Amino acid sequence: LLDQGLIDEARPLLRAARRVFEASDNPYLVAFVLLLTGRCDTRAGDPVAARAALEASAAGYAELDEADSARDARVHLLEALIDAGLHDDAVVLARDLAVAGVDGPALSRLHRQTARLARADGDDAAARAAAQEAVDVPTTTPYERALSLALLAHLDPDAAIGDAHETLRRLGVVDVDALLVHDVVDLTPSERPQ
Repeated sequence: LLDQGLIDEARPLLRAARRVFEASDNPYLVAFVLLLTGRCDTRAGDPVAARAALEASAAGYAELDEADSARDARVHLLEALIDAGLHDDAVVLARDLAVAGVDGPALSRLHRQTARLARADGDDAAARAAAQEAVDVPTTTPYERALSLALLAHLDPDAAIGDAHETLRRLGVVDVDALLVHDVVDLTPSERPQ
């Protein structure tokens, strides 16, 4: 539901799942639902709530020695920090993640967020390079690759990249334009269409 853009439908399910997992004392699934909750809050334009959920998710995974999952939560946290306008915190986290050895879809997301940071710093060449790196991650998912292609097209309209919109529609995304406004166009949450 979340990747399809059905935020309102996802939220009550996530709240219910969290209650069940907390009651059953299952810290792995609590960390997992916190990750999804943080992603949902990010999409809903609430970076403060997203940050809290993603920090708790990363901490929960770290306590369980689930390093890959903790890094994945931290990459999502990076997005929330950028959305919250916490540029300096985001730069520090991006550097830490680059050293930590992120891979797979999380690496594609990390490169995309690095592109956003470079754009915010006015370094369009670095932004395009990071977006291209996001596209080129061989182990990413079709969803993450489509978001990376859309970002690259936004940064470099001459890039021959295929149709990210069509890929996202085929993957079941309900409102592709709203998703891309969040992931591709750097607007503050108050500027984003509701």
